[in-house]
Amino acid sequence: MSTIEKKQLAIYTENYVYGGLERALFDLVNNVDRKKFEITLLYNYNPEFETRLNRSIRQPVRRKSIPIFTVVPYVMRLERRGFLAAVKIPCRAILIGLGYLFFICNVLLLRKKFSEFRIDTLYIINGGYPGGGSCLAAVIAGRQRRVPRIVLSVLSYPFPRKLGVLEKFFDSLISGFVDVIVTNSAAAKGGMAELRDFPPSKLRVVYTGVREDRRIDLKAVAAIRGRYGIAPSTKIIGMVGAFEPYKGHVYLLEAIPLIKKKFPAVKFVLVGEGRIKSEVEALARSRGLFTDVIFTGHCPEDKMIDIVGTFDIFVLPSLHEGLPYVISEAMSLGKPVVATKVGGIPEQINNGVSGILVPPQDSEELANAIIYLLTNEEKAKGMGLKAQKKVRDNFTIKSMVSSMEELL
Repeated sequence: MSTIEKKQLAIYTENYVYGGLERALFDLVNNVDRKKFEITLLYNYNPEFETRLNRSIRQPVRRKSIPIFTVVPYVMRLERRGFLAAVKIPCRAILIGLGYLFFICNVLLLRKKFSEFRIDTLYIINGGYPGGGSCLAAVIAGRQRRVPRIVLSVLSYPFPRKLGVLEKFFDSLISGFVDVIVTNSAAAKGGMAELRDFPPSKLRVVYTGVREDRRIDLKAVAAIRGRYGIAPSTKIIGMVGAFEPYKGHVYLLEAIPLIKKKFPAVKFVLVGEGRIKSEVEALARSRGLFTDVIFTGHCPEDKMIDIVGTFDIFVLPSLHEGLPYVISEAMSLGKPVVATKVGGIPEQINNGVSGILVPPQDSEELANAIIYLLTNEEKAKGMGLKAQKKVRDNFTIKSMVSSMEELL
């Protein structure tokens, strides 16, 4: 009896911080049909990523870290430190120039690495677009090595071009060399066509998914409330997200005084780490909100369900998004969500049905939406149940993996 030969799938990514990219990568590697695919995982050298990889990958996979040429750690360090604009601007310009030189170096490096084993499909997972420079270099290197099929994922809404003709040239190269570009929202697909001129014929949408079998552990919820001194009857407004400017923490802080005028006992729980966390904490302290706001710090993925389970309302006031995992996660637990109308979020939330959408950078509308749900508890509960159903119908790991297998 003949056996079907497995497709040799090489997955490449460049990653520095925990987020949606890793979630998508781990879920795919753990759930793809191993009778059809044999996986080789390639990635930039990053000890923290290695640790998370060891903890999260449950299926056997051949893997190798690659010491790529990158300026990203230096850019991140530059942004974190309080240098004056007179220092930051020229340093940033130098790093951008080096980035283009390193791009060429990475094409040569990856071309050599890709020649070391057979590849039927090269799948490149990019956090955004243009995103990781080596991810785009991998597209060119893969085509130079005559890889039969190249698929590129874009997991956030793309940024407009800043360098005009130069970026347009690179986009045209990527467009010509890639077979399929997968976005995780229709909004991102439209952005790739409108902002970066990618042909719609090469663009596909595959929603990232979450587990649908998770349930709230009431004992864990009680323990978390006890840890932070929150009474069982106290309402909690929660947010999960990296402390980065685009996540909009500042707008939630601005909304808190408006909310507390009507609901003085409510508490706010902010989960995550990031480069502006100390600034947000200082802002909360300066406005007399520090006793109302709890900063939990980093929460491991396996504990995230428990802490989101304590929330009465989930909030995400982002300025820029793709298709946030945290929203799908909260919806899967039946939590009503208030979020901004950006990126793919309107594809997750039907406004007024499975949650409430508000304009970005509008603290007053954000406060009004939260007050509405606190005032109308039955309505909030109904939204949560409809949100849960929408996740089960549209945003599951099973549907994500099935769709990706067809494209790989």
